[in-house]
Amino acid sequence: MAPRRLRPREAAAWLAEHGCPGSLATLESWRCLGRGPAFYRIGRRIAYDVADLEAFAAGQRCETVDSIDVGANKAGAAGRP
Repeated sequence: MAPRRLRPREAAAWLAEHGCPGSLATLESWRCLGRGPAFYRIGRRIAYDVADLEAFAAGQRCETVDSIDVGANKAGAAGRP
């Protein structure tokens, strides 16, 4: 089965739905700067693979001191008798 590819407008909507920055204009800018999710150029058309968008969205997660402490506290509490 061929990977599902989205047009830029659909990709921007997908990113917004998954809580990532990425308006249509942002995607255009990122392509020019060599940033953002991987994309395909098929002739004059641009397409984004859903798997590439998922990987990009997963990479946008940032750990903070509070989120690391919360995770450690939960793990420590679970291991106590």
